[in-house]
Amino acid sequence: MITFLKKALFVCALFISFSNLFAQSTTLVISQVYGGGGNKDAAFTNDFIELYNLSEDTVLFSGSLQYAAATSSSWSLIPLTEIKVAPAAFYLIALNSSAAIGEKLPLADQYGDENLSSSSGKIILCSDLVERIEENPNDKGIVDKVGYGSASGFEGAFAASGINSSKAVIRTPETQDTDENMEDFAVGTPIPRNSNYNPGTITGNIEPLSGKISIFPTPSVGKFSITAPGTIKEVSVKDLSGNEVLFYSKQIETRLKGILEVTVITEKGVFVGKTAVL
Repeated sequence: MITFLKKALFVCALFISFSNLFAQSTTLVISQVYGGGGNKDAAFTNDFIELYNLSEDTVLFSGSLQYAAATSSSWSLIPLTEIKVAPAAFYLIALNSSAAIGEKLPLADQYGDENLSSSSGKIILCSDLVERIEENPNDKGIVDKVGYGSASGFEGAFAASGINSSKAVIRTPETQDTDENMEDFAVGTPIPRNSNYNPGTITGNIEPLSGKISIFPTPSVGKFSITAPGTIKEVSVKDLSGNEVLFYSKQIETRLKGILEVTVITEKGVFVGKTAVL
């Protein structure tokens, strides 16, 4: 009986230990990964990794970001020394460039020499400076992990989708952390955001120009969602000068400010409206 109890306690302790390894982060998470910097058809000249502070407090963090190719056990390390990230703010790490192709990144909060894969790879955020040697490390020092494409290391059941020179994997929304990479990340146009990122605040309701379309704020500042009759097939968002606005899925995120004209196409017709970003 005593032997049985000892075994049961050991199993419970082992379960608790492994559960802790996969606890959801309550502070910093990896919010975006882009590996096509400077490649043909690149959206930006440099690769980058972006962090986001999930908490309601300013985070002072020391540790490292580590990157490995899809199935490699060789990790390169980027030290993070007492980085300071405000609540609900981003931290941008600019990395290497293949060539001067693409748009320049906004001023980064930190720089590194790593080259990320433009299709598949894996990144871990660690609370220490110990370089990992496993193909898929899962120790207590790992704060967050993202695998994309055919990566052998990731959180949850599946890695996030693969990307290319014009796309990034983006935590959508950035406040979501279910420890399931496929659920937490979407592939979209890169939106590099540094610690000074301010996309503007959505104000007021839409001014309908045709049909029934609604644009309304979401809890994330600088984003808004859209609804329209039927299934949304295509969305176009432009300022009054005709400049295209960056967006993904049904949630719009813009670096432009002012009056925006939104066109939505569904099987029921074309709907147009306006909203304002201050």
